[in-house]
Amino acid sequence: MYTGPHIVQDGLIFAVDAGSARSYTGSGNNVTDLAGTNTGVFINGITYSANNGGKWEFDGTDEQLLLNSGTAIVVNDFTITQWIQFPGTTQRMSIGGGLHTTTPVAEYRGYIWYRSPQGEIRVFVNSETGAVFSVNGSLYLNGFHQITATRSGNAYKLYIDGVQVDVTRTGSTNDFSIRTIGWGYSNGYAFQGDIANTLIYNKALTDAEVAQNYNGQESRF
Repeated sequence: MYTGPHIVQDGLIFAVDAGSARSYTGSGNNVTDLAGTNTGVFINGITYSANNGGKWEFDGTDEQLLLNSGTAIVVNDFTITQWIQFPGTTQRMSIGGGLHTTTPVAEYRGYIWYRSPQGEIRVFVNSETGAVFSVNGSLYLNGFHQITATRSGNAYKLYIDGVQVDVTRTGSTNDFSIRTIGWGYSNGYAFQGDIANTLIYNKALTDAEVAQNYNGQESRF
C-alpha cells in the first residue's frame, strides 16, 4: 500500500503493513520493510487477522516486532504514523526505543505511550523527555484510528485521524532510536490491541500531508 498514489513518499524511510503480502505473508515471524532495507522479527509470536485488510493482534503480555535484531532506526526530525486499535486499558506502548546503552532492556526508554483514563499520549524520545499531549482518551478506544506524531526541531504535534489534536508542544531534540513496534521497554507496558501498519519518515509531515495519508487509507478501516 505504501507505493499508492495517496501515500506521501517523500522522506519515507520505513513502512510495514500487515495487509501487504510483500511486507508480511500472513504467517510466521518475519516482516519486510517496504520503504528501505530494515527487517523485523516477531518475538514471542503474533496473531494475524485478515480483517481490516490485515492486522497484527498484540496480546499485551510480551509480544513485539523487533526491528533489525535490535539495531535502531535513528531519526531527528520525524513523523511516525500508525493505524491502531486501542482497547480500554492503560499504559500501552505502540513504539519503543530511545535511550539505550548496553543492557538491561529497561534502558529502552523512548516510546509513544497511550494512557486512556488520563487522556494522554506521551511521545518521549530519550528517557522521560519529549512531549505529553492531553486528549480525551475515551474518544479513541476501540475501533481503528490513525495516530501520527511529528517533530520538527523541538516542536511536537499529535494528529488523530488526520487532524491535529491538542496544541503544539515543545520538548527534547534528542534523536529517537526506534527499535520495537508494539512494545516499549518492559513486558509491563506491552501493547494490547491491533496494529495494521507503521510508517516512519525522516521529516515532520505538514498538516496537509498528514491529512493526505489519512484520506488515502481510511476506507480500509
